[in-house]
Amino acid sequence: MQRQYELIACLVLILAAVSTSQGWGQGADSSDSSVSRDSKCMRAGELLTQAIALGDGSAAEENLYRKALSICPQMAEAQFNLGVLYFKRGDLPRAKESFELAWASKQEADYAAALGSVSLALGEVDAASKSFEKALALEPNSAGALQGLAVVEERRGDTNEAISYLKKALEKSPNNSLIHFNLGVMYERQNLMEEALNEYQNTIKLDDKNFHAHLQ
Repeated sequence: MQRQYELIACLVLILAAVSTSQGWGQGADSSDSSVSRDSKCMRAGELLTQAIALGDGSAAEENLYRKALSICPQMAEAQFNLGVLYFKRGDLPRAKESFELAWASKQEADYAAALGSVSLALGEVDAASKSFEKALALEPNSAGALQGLAVVEERRGDTNEAISYLKKALEKSPNNSLIHFNLGVMYERQNLMEEALNEYQNTIKLDDKNFHAHLQ
């Protein structure tokens, strides 16, 4: 009997990486300095930096984000990272609310992808698809958005389309073990066992601690 697996929700890993790299003013448009010049928002930026450095999901980290937002409500970076904290805790409604507020303040690919991730976790497949499409429009080389769309198509039952997105993601990020694993899952669904085994072996080569791949 063929084993059944679902694509791994790789987006949690992507969110974790983004949350530690986001900082006040990083990646901001230098021509849009009206907020960064504000002394209150500069202070909020210091609190954001402290929260990211803490990074343990604690109440202290949450309070730092909240304090930053009380000083500078339009700080999308703080709102986004607060959403990541809620996402990791499994508080999906609050995570979605924070991501929506971040997106409303600043239209960035990371924020759209985050909305896609939390929508998937909530079972809102169509909403997730729209968010990942927005992320891809803003950042065409985003392997994360392509992986997200692959998960969307897998949830819709379209294995061929999921494979297509995963192959595109692999072109952008060839050493991503999770993409190789998910591609192996999809090949196994189609009973392409040689191709599936090859992708599982690639996963192990890239990440020999990947427990799921060792189970194949």
